[in-house]
Amino acid sequence: MNDVLIQKEIHNGYFGRPVIYKEVTGSTNVDAHNLAMSGSPSGTLVVADSQTSGRGRQGRTWYTREANAVAMSLLVRPSFPVDACSRLTLLAGLSVAQAIQETDASNVACVQIKWPNDVVINGKKVCGILTELFCDKDSYHVVIGIGINVSNTDFENEISAMAGSIYNQTGIRIDRAKLIGRVVDIFSENYRNYEKELNLRLIKSDYNGLLAGLGSVVRVLDPKGEYTGTSRGINDTGELLVETEDGIIHEVYAGEVSVRGLYGYV
Repeated sequence: MNDVLIQKEIHNGYFGRPVIYKEVTGSTNVDAHNLAMSGSPSGTLVVADSQTSGRGRQGRTWYTREANAVAMSLLVRPSFPVDACSRLTLLAGLSVAQAIQETDASNVACVQIKWPNDVVINGKKVCGILTELFCDKDSYHVVIGIGINVSNTDFENEISAMAGSIYNQTGIRIDRAKLIGRVVDIFSENYRNYEKELNLRLIKSDYNGLLAGLGSVVRVLDPKGEYTGTSRGINDTGELLVETEDGIIHEVYAGEVSVRGLYGYV
């Protein structure tokens, strides 16, 4: 994999230009942020074959081994208000799931999204996303980090029960450069739809169609107290709607949500 092969697979006119490719890096998110601070344009894509200090949500480590996974970060300089940026992480999750759906792997696997942005295949997490917002006086930029386990067959002990890869869940090997290209192109389309109204109305049905646990019992780990209810999908602003037994629908905008059948929740 190299920058030429990746660029060849990107067909939209905005995201993924230029492509910055590295054989080894600490963190593609850090690289993208540094590029932003030096004036790189919106749409810059950083890809690494091996990432030694990748991070996930809540400070968790995201391991990337050479030639087994995708480690990529997209620099975005939105034209809309900063408070509309939080939903970009849902766009990214949807885009990855849709890209995997287009591969041969989707014929033998169940591809879903665990709210808000984990992509799972057959109940195993194959993709994690870390979206970071950086503000500097009157401007800001967003870095969307995406890690996809493509052909990994073994995982560190602390994540082995929940992690998987496209290959070990489907038996199908896919080209990483092609996958990166489809993720970027699909994200571009979803982003343009989001820009029209600055809400998820135009892509909500696509997201809910892939949502793990839709219509089933989920457990919400809220700072004010844990509760269970039935997932009713996301609303136009990306909150997860959870209906409790008393008929009240709660809008979950932060915290962890456990879905039965995923990550050890039964």
